[in-house]
Amino acid sequence: MRRLQYFFSSRYTLTLTALLVMQGSISFTYAEEKKIEENYFVRQIADSWKTKNFDQAKEQIAQFLANYKESSLRDSLQAMLGDIHFQEGKFQEALEAYAQIQSDTFKQKTLLNTLDSLFQTQQYPLVIERAANYLAKNYIQDEKNNHVRFLVAEIHFREAVATTQPQQKRVLLQDTLSLYEGLSDSSYADLTLLPRAEIHQMLEEYSAAAPLYLELAESDQENRENYLFHAASLEARYDREQALHTFSKIALEKGEKAPLAAFNCMALLYETAQYQEIVDAQAIILSLLPSDKLSLAQFYIGKSHYYLGNYEQAASAMQKYAQESDEQSPHYKAALCMLINCADKINNQQLFVEALDKLANAYPHDQAYADALLMRAHKEIAQEQFAQAEETFQQLLSYFPDHAEKEALLHDALVLSKALKETHQAAEEIAEVQEQSVMEENTLSQNEQILEQAEEKTAVNLEEVSAYEEQTDGVQASLEQFEEKKSL
Repeated sequence: MRRLQYFFSSRYTLTLTALLVMQGSISFTYAEEKKIEENYFVRQIADSWKTKNFDQAKEQIAQFLANYKESSLRDSLQAMLGDIHFQEGKFQEALEAYAQIQSDTFKQKTLLNTLDSLFQTQQYPLVIERAANYLAKNYIQDEKNNHVRFLVAEIHFREAVATTQPQQKRVLLQDTLSLYEGLSDSSYADLTLLPRAEIHQMLEEYSAAAPLYLELAESDQENRENYLFHAASLEARYDREQALHTFSKIALEKGEKAPLAAFNCMALLYETAQYQEIVDAQAIILSLLPSDKLSLAQFYIGKSHYYLGNYEQAASAMQKYAQESDEQSPHYKAALCMLINCADKINNQQLFVEALDKLANAYPHDQAYADALLMRAHKEIAQEQFAQAEETFQQLLSYFPDHAEKEALLHDALVLSKALKETHQAAEEIAEVQEQSVMEENTLSQNEQILEQAEEKTAVNLEEVSAYEEQTDGVQASLEQFEEKKSL
């Protein structure tokens, strides 16, 4: 576990220091007791320790303990043997060595390593029991005390995580959080950041968890991007603007998570209705996105254009999304509906029909298709394409016999059918009138011809009458002359 590595490497020099002190006492004690051989043996062990030849040191200690069973140095060497196993990560062997120690002095000196070894071998009840006794006596320095308290907090954390009962889990997490927070002013403060952040997250206290992840990002450069991403994901739950800022930072640093961070920036801009920002930054965003997100990005770009009233650009982006998607895609239906709306806005009949056909093929019994058919019918009525509109209404009622507005649709279809009949009847009457008019015009033309002929005959007759009158006048004049002559 990363945050425990500090513990398992910080006490390496303690045993060596103890050994050097022990060597001084050995020289004096053994000189007095004339135990030169034992003294020489211990010096060999010390040399092996100083040169970090631990395998040889372990063999020498084992041989010494077998040869000098009554030696006063047994506890010291058992402690040294346990420490070697501890440094090598052989915690069970370390516990076995520490268990052989008899004196309280060396038990106290090796207690921290013993507790750590118990922790590493998951003997948590023993850790809790011995830690309670250890803390109650309070006979060690504060930092060692804090070390034990941290181990106890770690065990309680594991217990809380493993608990499945929600209320019990919550109580355990809150208690564990208090234990970690009690170490926030100690040298273990940095080691409490991650568990505190995780606990706040599990308690759904996102505004408390996110700042801790941000703090971790500053203190742990190796895992900086992961912590920033975690913080941004939590910020998105309570402060989208702050999440947008953190995701932008990740994207600009161009690390492993930059593409996903860039996509999240686009999603947050859309969710916060910052459509113009999406449109303005689309080239940069698209350049950062992973290939599997490019299609979905077109969907967000298209919707942003739509809400800005840029229907041509919206249609273009939605067509790209629709071409690379199918009915299994989460936004495919919405994209087709938006394409239909865009086509209606820009009066693109071909696009309207293509999008409607795709919607019919993918979602033949979906309400979205019913709405689209209704839109087409109204569009046809507005264009006075009544026959097509009637057909669309019949199609709508056929596909959706249980439509929520069935009565209204039937009424509209009936009205439209009646209007069509009246239109046909009116057209027939107009045709008949036009035909009668043509006939009357033909009759009038014939009458005009007859009249013209009559007028021509009348003119001839008048000329004949005039000639007759002239002849009559001549005859009259002759008669008058004859009468005059007769009277003479």
